[in-house]
Amino acid sequence: MMVTSKLRKIITQESVLFSFYGALSQPFVDFFLSTISKQSANSDNKSTIKALIIIAIEQVQNMMNYSQELSLTSTNECTALGMIVLGYDKSKECYYVNGSNQINPNDREKIAEKIEQINALDAQAQRKLLRQKLKSGEDAHLKGAGVGFVEMAKRSSSKLEYSFEEIDGKVYFNIMVFV
Repeated sequence: MMVTSKLRKIITQESVLFSFYGALSQPFVDFFLSTISKQSANSDNKSTIKALIIIAIEQVQNMMNYSQELSLTSTNECTALGMIVLGYDKSKECYYVNGSNQINPNDREKIAEKIEQINALDAQAQRKLLRQKLKSGEDAHLKGAGVGFVEMAKRSSSKLEYSFEEIDGKVYFNIMVFV
C-alpha cells in the first residue's frame, strides 16, 4: 500500500482536519493561521475555532522554544522539528489539538510535574495561576513552558493529556488538548 493511501486512511479514521510534520517556524505559524481562518470562515462556532487556534499556536511556540531539534535556516530563522494535528474525536464529540516533538530527556520530569499541577486545578484556579505567571514573568521562556500549558488548560474542555515515548534513544513529548 502506498504511503499516501495509509495516511489517507488514518486521516479519515481519526477525523484529522489539519496535520503537519516538519520544520516549524514563524512562516509556518502564519501559513497555519491563514489556512485555519479560511477553512473556518463559515463556521458557526467561532469560539471553538479561536480556542483551537490559540492552543495550536501555544503548542507550536512551545516546540519552537523548547524542542531538542532546533536549527537555523540560511536566513537565521529558528526552526524546530515537530508535529501538529487538529481533528475531531467522534467518541468524545469534541475537537482536539495534538502536538509532538523531541525534548531533552532531563526535562521529562519537570514537564510532567507542571502539567500535573495544572491538571489538579479547577478552571478558576487556572485563570488565577495564569494571571499570576503573566504578572510575575514566572516561567517566561524557561524550560517547561508553564504559561503555555496553563493557557491551553484554560481553554480545554478536559484535563491536558500527555505522554512521553522513547524512539531510537530519543525522548518525544506528546500533548493532546480537547476543546
